[in-house]
Amino acid sequence: MTDALKPCPFCESIDIILVNCDDMGSYVECRNCNACSQMSGDPITAWNKRAEPIPEWLKKELIAKIAPGSRPANNETRVITETLEWVLSLHQEDVE
Repeated sequence: MTDALKPCPFCESIDIILVNCDDMGSYVECRNCNACSQMSGDPITAWNKRAEPIPEWLKKELIAKIAPGSRPANNETRVITETLEWVLSLHQEDVE
């Protein structure tokens, strides 16, 4: 395991360590926010894996579908809509 560790995907800290747990295996941990990789498989590969950014076409479609002021009737759909709005707000600067 000689791969370099990427910064923490949650807090962007570079204070990252590989923790060996004898019989249980090893995992990667951020010493700033305590985020951890999985213990199965290669922990460095798991830690360094990042989600793909939302494609521009999908962002534009979602923004077009979620019109300000429109609210669905049932609670489950409302929660999903609010979650999507929140996710899109994180990437709003990329679209404009």
